[in-house]
Amino acid sequence: MPVKSFLKKIQDNLTLRNFTIVSILFILIGFLPNYIPESNYQSVFQYAFEIGVLCFILAYCLYALKCWGVRHKICAVLMVSIPLLVYSVATSKIPDSLIAILFYLAFMLGIFAIVSTILLYVCDKVKRGIERYALKKTRGSYRYFYPKLSYSFIGLLVISSLVVNYGGIAMFTNNLNSAFQSATNSGSNSQYISPTAVPSTVGYATVETTQVSFFNQPSFTSVDESMNDINYINSIRASYGVNPIKFDNRVYNLARARVNDMDKYGYLDHTNPQTGTCAFSIKSQFGLTSNEYVAENAYGYESSTGINYHAGIETDAINAWMSDRGHKYNMLYPHIAGAVACSSGGHCVFEGLNHDGFTNACYTAAQGEAFWATAGVQPYEHT
Repeated sequence: MPVKSFLKKIQDNLTLRNFTIVSILFILIGFLPNYIPESNYQSVFQYAFEIGVLCFILAYCLYALKCWGVRHKICAVLMVSIPLLVYSVATSKIPDSLIAILFYLAFMLGIFAIVSTILLYVCDKVKRGIERYALKKTRGSYRYFYPKLSYSFIGLLVISSLVVNYGGIAMFTNNLNSAFQSATNSGSNSQYISPTAVPSTVGYATVETTQVSFFNQPSFTSVDESMNDINYINSIRASYGVNPIKFDNRVYNLARARVNDMDKYGYLDHTNPQTGTCAFSIKSQFGLTSNEYVAENAYGYESSTGINYHAGIETDAINAWMSDRGHKYNMLYPHIAGAVACSSGGHCVFEGLNHDGFTNACYTAAQGEAFWATAGVQPYEHT
């Protein structure tokens, strides 16, 4: 009897609401490395975050299915189709003109609504069969369920944020900017002005000796530019007989976060001197798993104010890295993917993605310099 009572108590508390709360707690646990950067339990926090995200997505889908089952089908279809549309915008380039954008969004939403309807219909039939034949449940009480719009809306925002994060924050932002510019500046014919900057190599990085700030100047590396940078890197790698690497949206988002962090705290290094964070410690926030590692090159201002980004700064950074032994080693390392990003403040990084454990902790530029000053020829090194 005590066992049956205990199981009954668990069954009574195993509600969709409690399941959602637990998933949110796991997600919050996954953010602890931001406040405990030197923790030895990074992988535990990462697994907790991933479990929390999966559980929240499952709870969200079950709620949508529940809405469908009680004939609130429009609500259910929107709960599924809108995140799919958001993911599409976060992973693919939208058209440039306003009319084409509206047509594209309407068309894609219609396609995703049809797909969502089919999925919900099939899943509901399966769910009904399990309830009727396996769980011996009746659906009489379901007629009293009415979906709360606040739950649906909050869930929609959270799920959309998650799919943007996993799909591509930068692509989503670029598409939003493109849509906004198409709506407000469709008649503008302003021309792009190319600035002039003179770089000089100082120690571990290249420091720009001039600053530029003017209207209509790009302020960071776009997704398309980063893809072009990877193509340029691959041309260099090919000249050394090294296999090409792919562009990775997750790594791009990580690179953007790293250079923005340098802007915010005014430093040029692989580890934030104030917070102790680095690419390794924050990689899980961008969808990278525990067996995916990123090795970083850095370039730019040691401290900066204003807009120091200029066209061609990515190429300047790549060429500077190729002139230094340690940075060159990372550029030609057998990574599988990577990305380049430069910030408005003129900081640039290359992040190379590998499964070899190359860069499995937070290191500083000074530590890197000290290593390469005395190191012999390394595996995969090209002289």
